[in-house]
Amino acid sequence: MSTVIHLTGFAIAYQWGIVAIAWAYLIRRALILPVGQWAVHKLILFSWRTYLKQFVAPMVASGVMVVAVTASKLALMDWQCPTVLLVGACTVVGVLVYIACVRIMAPRLYDQVTELLRSVVTTGASGASANTLVDPA
Repeated sequence: MSTVIHLTGFAIAYQWGIVAIAWAYLIRRALILPVGQWAVHKLILFSWRTYLKQFVAPMVASGVMVVAVTASKLALMDWQCPTVLLVGACTVVGVLVYIACVRIMAPRLYDQVTELLRSVVTTGASGASANTLVDPA
């Protein structure tokens, strides 16, 4: 069902360009997400309050990041920086602000993500460690 809705949205929005396609994708996700969450809730019976609470820190961090990136962009535009420098600087500011906000607001989430990143980095280019391989027997 999700694929049919996605392709229909794409077919309708295609004539208005990439921005319309992006809006169609966003609208599709907004319509499909509650259905999926309801189905998961029926299967595992989780608490909606606990489930929604986990999104507070990332959402607030995203909002703070938007403000910081916008402020950085406005400040650097006054200096008439090249576009590449502007995008690079705003990206660095956004990443640092987001990470700092998550670390302050949700230290446990921050620790989980950093541990995951460490395990990916230490695994290296091999793709999977011996601990993550599934025994075919």
